[in-house]
Amino acid sequence: MRMQFPLSRFTLIPYINQIVSTCTGLEYVPRDKPFILAGNHISFFDGVVLTTKLFGHCKHSIRFISNTGVLHPSLRPLIQRWTKVIYKDKTKPALCLTPATKLLRRGIPIGIFPEGLRVPRGNQLSRGKTGAIRLSLATQLPIIPVGIISTGEPHQIHITKQTQPLVSGFLDKKNRILTTAHTLVDPYNHTHHKELSATEMHILHEHIYSTLGDGYEHYFKHNNTIALHFGKPLSLQSHNNTPLSYSLLRSLTNELMLTISQLCNRSYEYTK
Repeated sequence: MRMQFPLSRFTLIPYINQIVSTCTGLEYVPRDKPFILAGNHISFFDGVVLTTKLFGHCKHSIRFISNTGVLHPSLRPLIQRWTKVIYKDKTKPALCLTPATKLLRRGIPIGIFPEGLRVPRGNQLSRGKTGAIRLSLATQLPIIPVGIISTGEPHQIHITKQTQPLVSGFLDKKNRILTTAHTLVDPYNHTHHKELSATEMHILHEHIYSTLGDGYEHYFKHNNTIALHFGKPLSLQSHNNTPLSYSLLRSLTNELMLTISQLCNRSYEYTK
């Protein structure tokens, strides 16, 4: 296995090892067999952290499924050549499962975030999508659940006029905000908060993650540590002869999400 940029061995790996303060359950991750890695989604940097942390442990680098909206279109080919990411088209999301299935059958592990968009709720996971379960049933490969916990300070993000109406009264002198999940924090009085709706937070995050520079700047600058907790493999081989139905996909997805919720210390309320 090799990383796409040799210099990343001397820059990215030491940085990730520094910010990942805790890593448990690594023995559950297969070294030389393909698998599906499924975890909660707290940041656009999750895939980089997991890929780098598993560097040297797995025979092949993990290929992650990512939304096309993360980057400006002009940057997508470059990032795809570097990370070998599988882009998911918002208009036809299921199409990304085809190349992912082919890679799994070639022995390449796949990473997926069942929550979809990175719009984390404080102590609650978003409703899980069925992609991880579909991949496992199609390939008869295990799912390795992982919980990602951020213990850092609130993110400090630069805001423009496009999103200023949402954050009025919460800007500092440099036109920035502090945010944790769905909550805005007063930069001058941290006890003063403003809760945003899911729709408002989605608008805010879409703007933030469409500007690559601002996104990476706030992640690398704020004091952050990460805890990774890998869980026992989830095997679906007992369902190989079960007729595929939405109720089966939903039931197994909820089971997976409940496992992830225990690993990341968040609740999961979508049990139906």
